[in-house]
Amino acid sequence: MSRKIRNALSTILGSSGYPVLKGKLVPRRSPLVLGYHTLNPPEFLRRVLGIQFTPELFESQMDYLVRHHSVISVETLLDWIEGRTVLPPNPVAVTFDDGYRDLVDVALPVLRHRCIPATVFVVTGCAESRRSIWTNRLTYMISLTARSRIRFRLPELADESFALDSPQTLRRSALKLLALFKKLPNDRKDPAMRTLAESLDVDPESDPVHLLPMVTPDQVRILSENGFTIGSHTVNHPILSCCTEAVQKCELRDSKSSIETWTGRLCSIAAYPNGQPGDFTAETRSIAEKLGYRACFTFHPHPIRPGIDRFEIPRHPLMDIPLNRFATALR
Repeated sequence: MSRKIRNALSTILGSSGYPVLKGKLVPRRSPLVLGYHTLNPPEFLRRVLGIQFTPELFESQMDYLVRHHSVISVETLLDWIEGRTVLPPNPVAVTFDDGYRDLVDVALPVLRHRCIPATVFVVTGCAESRRSIWTNRLTYMISLTARSRIRFRLPELADESFALDSPQTLRRSALKLLALFKKLPNDRKDPAMRTLAESLDVDPESDPVHLLPMVTPDQVRILSENGFTIGSHTVNHPILSCCTEAVQKCELRDSKSSIETWTGRLCSIAAYPNGQPGDFTAETRSIAEKLGYRACFTFHPHPIRPGIDRFEIPRHPLMDIPLNRFATALR
């Protein structure tokens, strides 16, 4: 079945009221963890990657959760995984990655008004430096180019041509370049970014932080004081499986330390950058456990059952979909 047909069926089911009825008659017992990023994406993300999320959609999703689901904290989820508590029917946890300023401007008032607990996994290096995550810088550079096609050459990658002459080719090329960069050894990423900037004929220091600002350390503290659980998303958002053991340890240790300094509270959870199965290793898991983390989260959908590995807890990226499909996805 094609994605288009699946989406159409999901829309029909969501609009029919079936998910609400099913949730009442046959409550879902296994928890879901939702993963959000920015709630108000700037134009360059909308144009290049097709992200169409809005603050209004986020608010409607939170209203739906409060009406039809039991919103739980990550701490309650972990207690359940460890066999220490029982969950209410239709349990859902809300998390955010990276740490964008709209957490303070958009998410905090919405969540506080509805008494919804939430977790944010912060990229501490970006919070301290006021610099964007490398994935957003790469996407922004692509948005700035006037070229309709580029050739991109790196020793680690094949010499390839990328079309940028229509919305469809722009998105395909951007996604392919992002995927290629995620495979690079960590110490090759910055040189490769400069090479890409030359191919695009844009400034290698281009940074969209003025369009997509990050939270500051003071704002992380404010979020913590207002009920957010603060977790680590590393210092620099590298793909951990592409890092040496020493770099992985620094990324997880130093981000944990910064969060504890900013909030005055223990940081015991983390989310792997990108969070797909190949983005972390058994070595990554071992390092996190030795550093004192209680759990780590991925970013691909999978059932959560009691006793699941606490260092591979899945999350669902359900944010950029209409409310009727959102309802069906949570059934």
